[in-house]
Amino acid sequence: TALLTRFADVESKFVGRSTDQAVLELTKANKETLSAVVAPVQAHLSLRTRTTLVLSLLRALPDFPNIFDVEALRDLPADLKAAVQRLAAFDAAPYQEVELAAKQFLDMKASKPVGERIADLRAALLKLGPVELAQEPSLSANLLTQLFSDADSDVALAAKETFVRRIYMAYDIQSLSSEKGTDGSLITEWEFESGDLTPD
Repeated sequence: TALLTRFADVESKFVGRSTDQAVLELTKANKETLSAVVAPVQAHLSLRTRTTLVLSLLRALPDFPNIFDVEALRDLPADLKAAVQRLAAFDAAPYQEVELAAKQFLDMKASKPVGERIADLRAALLKLGPVELAQEPSLSANLLTQLFSDADSDVALAAKETFVRRIYMAYDIQSLSSEKGTDGSLITEWEFESGDLTPD
């Protein structure tokens, strides 16, 4: 956290301005304290090396719970979150990789754990049914596959039907049936025509 905060503190003085302009502003603001000008300028001159280090840290953050064998934190510590948010706002060419890595980490933390997302999807499937759920813009077809092995065979079959309807949205589904085979397997069969076909 301290490293990310220090990087943000220093580089915020240079984002969106030339080095000469940044040095001039620093000098005007710290006429009596030369070290307040020299230290950030010297650090900025090593931007490439420091950026590599910050990127390594940002990209490793999602794996920290596994590396240190601890529970993943649902909510980030306030100081870490603030530092990453500042980096995600660095909208300037030299910081593009840092900005992207910070945004990706924040997006990852903002999303629900997979288990919760599957539970929400299961509830939506039971409430809406395959036909309506397949039309939902936010539906994740990949997540649907996690319900194919649901303990409730009716849910598993409904998930498969929803998946087919979602993948074949651009086509005209002529027929679709789902059933449990004699061996316990779940079978979904369908027929479709291209939605682009028009009569001559």
